[in-house]
Amino acid sequence: MKKLLSVCLIYKDEENHLNEFLDCFGDMADQIVLVDTGSSDQSNQIVQDRGYENFFFTWCNDFSKAKNYAMSLCTSEWILILDADERMDRLDLITLKDQLKETAFDGFYLPVINLKESSWQTNREDYSSKQYRMNLVRNFKDFHYIYPIHERLDLSLELVKAPISALELNIYHLGYIDSLCEEKSDRNLDLINLLYEEDPENPHLILYHCMGKWSNSLEIYEQLVRSNILSEANQDREQLYRGLILEVKWLEEFNASSTKITKCLDRILQLDPMSGFYHYKKGKLAMTLGNTVKAFEAFNIALDGLMTDLCGDEVAKYEILDNLGVLHAIRGDYDLAEQKFLDLEGHFLRIPSTWHQLLKLYYIQKKYSNFLETLANPRVPALDLDQNKKLEINKMVNALNFSHKDEMLEFLEKILGELES
Repeated sequence: MKKLLSVCLIYKDEENHLNEFLDCFGDMADQIVLVDTGSSDQSNQIVQDRGYENFFFTWCNDFSKAKNYAMSLCTSEWILILDADERMDRLDLITLKDQLKETAFDGFYLPVINLKESSWQTNREDYSSKQYRMNLVRNFKDFHYIYPIHERLDLSLELVKAPISALELNIYHLGYIDSLCEEKSDRNLDLINLLYEEDPENPHLILYHCMGKWSNSLEIYEQLVRSNILSEANQDREQLYRGLILEVKWLEEFNASSTKITKCLDRILQLDPMSGFYHYKKGKLAMTLGNTVKAFEAFNIALDGLMTDLCGDEVAKYEILDNLGVLHAIRGDYDLAEQKFLDLEGHFLRIPSTWHQLLKLYYIQKKYSNFLETLANPRVPALDLDQNKKLEINKMVNALNFSHKDEMLEFLEKILGELES
């Protein structure tokens, strides 16, 4: 019977993570491929003691070459590429394998949750970011990583127009917990600078070099422009697309009045008429101008774009979901509005503005039991609402006839601070 899933890993000095990694994935994968890139600790001994074979790759400052070598050793129909500090729930792994048995797709994005604490099974709500990363692909199709650092697998699938999708099965990443984040960032930045010095005409390295030195310096902007000129000359549409997004972000942050922003956005639209980034910006402008029809259309397109160019842009995702919730409510689609706010809450946890939006939505629909339950259980550590929103909530409570109103009003005063009666 053909093996279904290989899990492959490159590692160096991961003695603190390997045992738990193997506990998590060892009996769920049909094959485990472990490639050492130069460990000097007990990592290789752990691998041997656990009964797995060691493979070795001579490190050459290129993550893509190391991962491509590891993938070449995989013999299953599908390959899941992970880091030693990544984990998945057992039930999610079972679901993942079931999904792979009958699918027409060749690759999947999976959400990667960058945790702040190492106890991944108990502190999942405390995370710094959530990104979608393609690291699950069909084998034997020459899919491979590109770029020596911040390597990407999805580009090789996009080049051949392979069918891709996303699975909402979380990978929990411990590598950016607060105690390690600065150390890893410094390590990556050192390698980026080294690679950039060796290959200063590589637009991918130019972009990450600029991100590491991000500032209002005009030199940073000139480097971004240079990267985009090189990408265009190389006919690398994907790299040009990402470079233009960074150029827009620099201009918005440091030169907001520049007419170059519009020109960059127009070029982005030419490269991808369904660009999530472009339509996110278009939706924000339409909301500012009060054009709810155009905003609704733009934000819906932008939401679909989250799988590609908006990966990891948490601000964008928050604003898109929040605005779509508001726009659905304006249109009278209250069930859809509620779902968007619940999606927002599920992704970012409940925050004061989400709590306030849900209260308004339940009140408008006369779902008073939902309203009171949400009111009594804010689940927000610190409620920081402006006075108008506090008064609005107070009026909604006063308009209802229910027992224990006095207690509820007293509760409101406690959690919202001083309220005018």
